Amino acid sequence: MVYAVVVAWLVLAAIVVLSWTRLDAERGWRGTVLALTLGLSLLHQLLFATVTEDALVSFRYAQNIADGNGPVFNPGERVEGYTNFFWLVLIALPRAAFGAEVDTTAVVFGVAAALGCVLLAYFLVNRIVAAATAEGSEPRAAIGVAAAVLTASAGGLAVYGPSGSEVPLFVLLVLAVGYSLAARRPVVAGVLVAFAVMTSPEGLVVAVLGGLWLAGAAAKKQHSWWAPVGYLLGALVFLIPRLAWRMTFYQHYLPAPLAAKLGAGVGSTVGTGWPYLSGFALAHQGFLLLGLVAAVALLLRRGTAGEARALIWLLFATAIALAAAAV
Repeated sequence: MVYAVVVAWLVLAAIVVLSWTRLDAERGWRGTVLALTLGLSLLHQLLFATVTEDALVSFRYAQNIADGNGPVFNPGERVEGYTNFFWLVLIALPRAAFGAEVDTTAVVFGVAAALGCVLLAYFLVNRIVAAATAEGSEPRAAIGVAAAVLTASAGGLAVYGPSGSEVPLFVLLVLAVGYSLAARRPVVAGVLVAFAVMTSPEGLVVAVLGGLWLAGAAAKKQHSWWAPVGYLLGALVFLIPRLAWRMTFYQHYLPAPLAAKLGAGVGSTVGTGWPYLSGFALAHQGFLLLGLVAAVALLLRRGTAGEARALIWLLFATAIALAAAAV
């Protein structure tokens, strides 16, 4: 089955390359290739279909939320042993409303989020391409299709899709923040980045980079100063109540896993995180090489539209910063 999936991805890649001009010109053909991409992405995810051990902790908290005991591992013990509050609430809702199993809900939502990442990669890249296209010229929509195929073929995304963890949702939110910034919707980006922070602590990295990017754009007069202000307000309207509730319910500022990680020291953190990062880099070296080539090409082509270049550099910076945060 593994070899069949690999061959299928190679065939799809060949279709994209051979029909590049047609993808640019025909919306119907783009839709067909995107549908094939989503189908292969689903098959790729189902090839793994393994729930991670870390997800079991989330299931326990979500089940207690749905059953009316609150976000606790054991009823009566208020310990915040999770860092993915937004994910917990999402997978608890179907159980609270319909009695659905939390683990099944998490797998379904994770797969759906991974498929959403594929689609959002298409729309985000097309938005950036449109920003870089000279007035009077047609944007090259085939580039967005290629981005969707590359996203769907990423083994890491396929593994985490049915894992029951919050990773696919976090990736989806990061892409959504990028799209909102590209679409000049800073308030929406702020709300989405707040959800990302409540899904994973690494969302703080995305929040800071997005805010700095908007401030830089405002300084260059590409945005008004209301853009970073709206972004900040959009984030704080959710993050402040969340922090206030945490202080009321758990009597502390940081969740236990994050506090333990920060208290372990830099040496210990790097020692445990480096094998993970190096293993990830080894498994995705093809994607890293493509990223390096794209960065070099961007440096050499200085005539590209300023806003599009800035968006691409923001995505590069976000990827690098999130990789560093994983260590």
